[in-house]
Amino acid sequence: MQQLKQLFEGTEFLAVPEFGKKEIPFEGVNKKNILIACDSPLQDSDKAFIRKILSSVQLEPDDVALYALTDSISFHELKAAVNFHKLLLFAITPQQLSLNILHENYKPFSFLGTQILVCDSLSSISNSEKAKSLLWKALKTLFGIK
Repeated sequence: MQQLKQLFEGTEFLAVPEFGKKEIPFEGVNKKNILIACDSPLQDSDKAFIRKILSSVQLEPDDVALYALTDSISFHELKAAVNFHKLLLFAITPQQLSLNILHENYKPFSFLGTQILVCDSLSSISNSEKAKSLLWKALKTLFGIK
């Protein structure tokens, strides 16, 4: 113990802020631990399209949490704030969540026990039959629909 005191004698220690849960505003009850994150606040048309997406995979609005990415946040901060096992990203890249992961849009992948699907923006998808088809194929994979 004396050796430790001598080793650190004259050293100034700084307090490190405690890592804690970052409060994030999200909508929904999140009954099934599914987070849908978008790059901007959701308009009524976006919410209507999300309801259609949820209905296509037999989910209700209360089954998910909706989050609009307006500030910088990491995947780990997001995961600490909202309990989710599936993450759908609309117009958000993994890099925006501090994840250095190579991905393809509309190809679900797993990261630390979370299934992640990266897609184009809701408005882009809603205006493109090709994008809707890609999304549907990805959702079938993500939710195990045949």
